[in-house]
Amino acid sequence: MPSESGDSETVTAVDASDVGEPCPTDAPVDMNATDPSVVLDEASRLEPMIGVVLQYGSQHPGVFGGYGLHWIASGDASVFVSFTGDLGEHRATLTELVEYPDELIVCQAPASEADRSAIQATLSSELNGRFTEISSGGKSGAVVVGLNPTEETLAGELVRRYGTAIDVRVGALTYPLDDADSVCAPRLEPSLIDGLDVAVLEPTEPFTMTRTGTVPLTIRLTNTSDQPIRFDSGQPSTVITDQQGSPRSSDTRGVPLAGIEVALQPDAHQDFDVEALLASCDPSLGYLVPPGSHHVVVSVYNVQLQTNMHSQPLPITIAD
Repeated sequence: MPSESGDSETVTAVDASDVGEPCPTDAPVDMNATDPSVVLDEASRLEPMIGVVLQYGSQHPGVFGGYGLHWIASGDASVFVSFTGDLGEHRATLTELVEYPDELIVCQAPASEADRSAIQATLSSELNGRFTEISSGGKSGAVVVGLNPTEETLAGELVRRYGTAIDVRVGALTYPLDDADSVCAPRLEPSLIDGLDVAVLEPTEPFTMTRTGTVPLTIRLTNTSDQPIRFDSGQPSTVITDQQGSPRSSDTRGVPLAGIEVALQPDAHQDFDVEALLASCDPSLGYLVPPGSHHVVVSVYNVQLQTNMHSQPLPITIAD
């Protein structure tokens, strides 16, 4: 187990089988479709109990994993608190302290809160330029590490080093690949406004992947109508697809949705330099969309319509 000192270099890889009582996952409750007052009332009812487990956990920093609400339904929650070991002892003590012992879940975290903080600090420094996310794992009790889609070897090294103290994602897929599920989005239907043409400009050299798993593209928006086109937008986003527009990639980086004005007179054009991420959404392709012939769908956000407008699938060939 990770050391109580929080020194990430002494964190020992933890076999998943050692986490005997993992924290439960929330039921698929759509909180957005629920009366907010119902959620607030339940959270308020359990707030004093959360205070008790937090105070108790702060008295055991070397083994305290975290705490929070475990939602079973929109108006039904329990309080969970996690520790790296001695669950029976902590459960017995807390049962005597909390108001609703039947609504207390004591579960096991693969790393303490102190160790997670140390791991985050270490990896943020060591992996500069090689990660997309390093954050606390919340209920899982592990540090979430998102790596560039080219970093499968690094993912293996980190798992050997930290064990289940980290949850690793390479590109859009979990690590190892054998455990990954498809995260491909539905087919992207063309939905450009009339008169707006989108094209990918042919490069002077073949489209070649960078070390971070991207391909530089220049996107051109052209007004083919006889009327001006104007809308507020952001940097266009791209998805590698098949010929029908079904995604083969997933962009985990996030794209700004506003801050750019598209203002095109008839026959005028506007160019955007973007980087298409080749993070595969399909485990059968591996972590990276392979070289070869593909298509790309370009999405342009329209602030006035509050929606992404999608191009037709445009052919693209990615070099080895």
